[in-house]
Order: sequence, then C-alpha cells, then structure tokens
Amino acid sequence: MSIRTICAVVTASDQTNDLLSAAIAAARTFDAHLSVIAIGIGFEFAGGLSAGIYAVPPTDLGIETARETADTIADLVRKRMASEDIRHDVETRIALQGGLTETLGHCAMFADLVIVARPQASETHPYSSDIVEAALFGSETPVLVVPSGMTAVRFDGKALIGWDDSLPALHATRAALPILKMAASVQIAMVEPPQDADDRSDPGGALAQFLNRHGAKCEIFVMTKTAATIAETLQNRATEAGCEVMIMGAYGHGRLRQAVFGGVTRHMLEHATLPILMAH
Repeated sequence: MSIRTICAVVTASDQTNDLLSAAIAAARTFDAHLSVIAIGIGFEFAGGLSAGIYAVPPTDLGIETARETADTIADLVRKRMASEDIRHDVETRIALQGGLTETLGHCAMFADLVIVARPQASETHPYSSDIVEAALFGSETPVLVVPSGMTAVRFDGKALIGWDDSLPALHATRAALPILKMAASVQIAMVEPPQDADDRSDPGGALAQFLNRHGAKCEIFVMTKTAATIAETLQNRATEAGCEVMIMGAYGHGRLRQAVFGGVTRHMLEHATLPILMAH
C-alpha cells in the first residue's frame, strides 16, 4: 500500500500559498503525482433548486463568478507549479454547493489521498466546511485536513491515532499505513474505552500488533476524559506528546448535502492545530 496520487482541492486564491505548499511537500515526500483541482462554487436557493430553475439566468446562481474564480485559481497554481519538479496536473471545476459531493467524489476517484484546508469561518472561505464534507463522503479516499498557515506536514514525526474500535477509525488507520510506517512513533490513544469491548482485557492490543507487523512503532495510551470533550482530550494528548499528525475516523449521517458530522469530528475540524487524516 502506498500513496502514488495526491489530489489537492483549492477553492480560494490565498490557498495557492500555504495549502498548495503543503500538497507539494507531501507529493515530494511520497514521490507521488499531484493533481490540483481549482474549484469555483456557485450557490443554491434556500430550499433547493426548483423545477423552474431553467428559467433563472446562470449568473443568478453565481456560475459565471464561480467559473472566473476557478480560472483565476488555476492560473495562480500553474504559475506556482511551473517552478516545481514534481509530476502534476491542474484542472478546473465548477459546482453548485449541493453538487460538491458528486464533483469532488469524481475528482478523487483515483487518488490515494485528498488534501483540503481546515474549515474557516470567514467570508473568503464560505464553503470550506462543505468542501471537507464533500471530500469525505464523495469517495472512499482518505482526506488530510491541513490547518491554515501550515506549508508542510511532517510525516516522519510522531503520529497519534484516535482509536475507538470503530470501522471508520479502522478505515482511517489502514489508509494511513504509509504515514504510520514512516512515523518516528505512533500513539494509539483511547478515551474511556467501553468495558464491554471485545478487547477489554487488552485495549488497543490487536491494533498495535497489526501496525507493528507493518513496521510501525506503537504505544498504547488509555485515558480518562480530562477535558470537556473527547476531542479536546485527544488534542491535549497530541500536543503534550509533540505529535505532528493525527489519524481518526470521520462520522456523519448519510452522503447527502444535509449530512452532519458527529461531535468529535466536528470539534476536531473546528479547533485542531494539527493536520488530521480522516476516513469514513
């Protein structure tokens, strides 16, 4: 298992600096092809698009603006990539907000990893949460969420797995194997594991054995919830241990636009200062 194709989703001009730098560094680390998707996003009417949509001029949906945005981003990306020595391609996409899942799912179909920016509550990044959600639910591809201002992710440092014995957490861990094998050490962190779990006599032991057989250097940490939330407890542990990247499952309901993340996932996306690799 290896990372040979990375898909970076860029939705704003300012992401052609930090986010693109992080994607370039990741592609160089794994000797991977980098596919950059410059995407412009139009809006939808409240309540969805009606049957009379075809009577509405495209400009009223922001399609022309979205196309201009995508073209501007793509031009900036191409200028930046002209001086880079990695294999790459640049594509433009436009989509209505409600069509992001399908659009990004198609773009990430043959990627091994998708890189997106961490959601921001700002007027210049109004759809950043939708982008993360669409990338996660649109395909089976793992997603690396990178905080603002980070220009490279250290994959050879310490990594932390937020483990709860669930399928999403297992999917994320399997997807992260190329990173975990590269990491200096891996911490399997569990917050108050259930007493009736199958591995209650050795919490996390089976996962540690699985990872050790793949060459990862693992430690197990079983913790009580010392902060207000499980997410904060995991974040505190990652900070105290000096971890460079976190791996966890992503939770939600359905693959539609109204999909909502579970509490731990949402808190991580809103507050994490570390890059997070997620899978659903």
